[in-house]
Amino acid sequence: MAKHRLVSLLVRFSAVAAVAALLLSSVRAALKVGHSLFHSSSEVVDITDLNLRSLHPSAGLCPWILVAYSDGCGHCRSAAPLIIRHAQKTFQASEDAIHEVTVAALNCQVNTQACHDLGVLGVPSFFLFTPDSLEAKAPTLTPLTLNSSAIAASTAEKPAPQRLLRFDIGHGSGVDPHFDFARSTWGSMTTGTWSANNRERCLDMRSFLRHSKQNDLHNTAPDEAKHDGAVFTEDTEFHIVDVANALFYTLYHEVALVGLDSAERRYALYRFLGAVQRRLPGLGADTLLYEMANHRNSNGKPADPADFASFTVADWQKLVLSAGIPFQGTPRDLAWKTCKGSSWRYRGFPCGLWLLYHTLSANAEDGHTAVAATAAADGTVSNKDNTEVLFIIKGYVRNFFSCEVCRRNFMRFEPNREEDPVWQMWKVHNVVNYHLANVTEGVDPLVPKRQFPTKEMCPLCYRYVDVPTTNPESKYVATEVVKFLRRRYRWIPSSLHTPTGTTSIGPHAAADGRADGGAADLAPKMPLSVNIFLSMAVVVVVVVLAMRHVLRRAKAARVKGRRAILPLRMPL
Repeated sequence: MAKHRLVSLLVRFSAVAAVAALLLSSVRAALKVGHSLFHSSSEVVDITDLNLRSLHPSAGLCPWILVAYSDGCGHCRSAAPLIIRHAQKTFQASEDAIHEVTVAALNCQVNTQACHDLGVLGVPSFFLFTPDSLEAKAPTLTPLTLNSSAIAASTAEKPAPQRLLRFDIGHGSGVDPHFDFARSTWGSMTTGTWSANNRERCLDMRSFLRHSKQNDLHNTAPDEAKHDGAVFTEDTEFHIVDVANALFYTLYHEVALVGLDSAERRYALYRFLGAVQRRLPGLGADTLLYEMANHRNSNGKPADPADFASFTVADWQKLVLSAGIPFQGTPRDLAWKTCKGSSWRYRGFPCGLWLLYHTLSANAEDGHTAVAATAAADGTVSNKDNTEVLFIIKGYVRNFFSCEVCRRNFMRFEPNREEDPVWQMWKVHNVVNYHLANVTEGVDPLVPKRQFPTKEMCPLCYRYVDVPTTNPESKYVATEVVKFLRRRYRWIPSSLHTPTGTTSIGPHAAADGRADGGAADLAPKMPLSVNIFLSMAVVVVVVVLAMRHVLRRAKAARVKGRRAILPLRMPL
């Protein structure tokens, strides 16, 4: 009997452990969850890797248009509604040449390794996949092998590779030409060779995937509505944590995506981290520089500071996580403050990156903080020795900025060694805000783009008499703007480690050229959100209590099994 009880208790414990494991797996999954720009569209299939056969058995026999994007990319956000409209149009129009072509989306912010394997160097990027049974009528890239894992795992006879031809059909947010190129390429390949049966098979797959996503949307609709219905209040204060968030994001996602295979990229990264360490100490750049120096190539030549070996995506991301960058939130879901938008689809990283660049340009090299303070006090604009940071930033953007359109636009910026870097970065940002003022797609409707700073924030920054001019910056007083910005973005390393994580840095202004602010705030690094931490704590408590219960019952059963056996009573 005791043995049966013990077995029963062990079964119960196994059940509890299974539940705990399930909870833990959900916690792990939560760490990988990202935001899809196409979540609400059933016509666009969200994928997490290139194993398309796991989605449908006919995946290797049908054409695909794949969009590689990042949910933190402003131009990806503006392109998403256009991509959705194209997907809807092609599904509804039976006469369209790409009627049977399934449109899929891969978020490179979450699935960095898959995008790296695909050769994505910028987002958004568009690819066309076609069955290799058809003859290519245009230059192709390396084919996509759908059963590569099965081939690698096979110890006996290797299965025949199942491939899709791969075409690069475009980059950037101009969606129409990319779909037109796919239409002409697919049409030229299938004319006279693509049977009605083949088309029906692929339409069936596209319909199946569409209905599957509609099902998922129906099941999650209440939660989505609850989240999107939250009231948004813009936080106009300057929070230093957004600088840490932006640095973490660009290193963890963008550098990992592009890779460190070329010497030019490695050198650009080394210089950028050096500038961060000298101008913004306390952000963990020193740890990364140290590890990179230890990772040098040993080729017998004199050591070059940037001559280090490349990293895999996983190793680089582990290194960034271990650097101690005081970001807030989780690696896949950063918690923005100044740069928070009315929805997760808006602002965030693009705003934070401008904040990082402004802060880099407004602070002098480490050991020269007195120079920066004096410049802030007397309004000195010229600082020839300080302009090198602009060239470093431009080199970093050239090599690692994943937003293709943003990168091309930023490359037009020509730093001038005769002008103060603070003034130059301010001019570049205000020009961007000016051009985005009338853009509606992908832009936060509750946080309009404005020229920065406003008159309310800095009255002295404006000339007393407004003279009609086509040059927006002519209405500003350069010396006053520079003083304002240097005070605004002055870096105080000790504020990164204050008990409250909050520090006051004088007059404030929003980082992305809108409203004004108050005290800067920095939250300590939180690699796990509170919800995930509590979930893990619950799992641990449940397991411990279950083990304690099992041990007590087992002990009681053993004691009961040793009771004295009473003599049998004989019936009278």
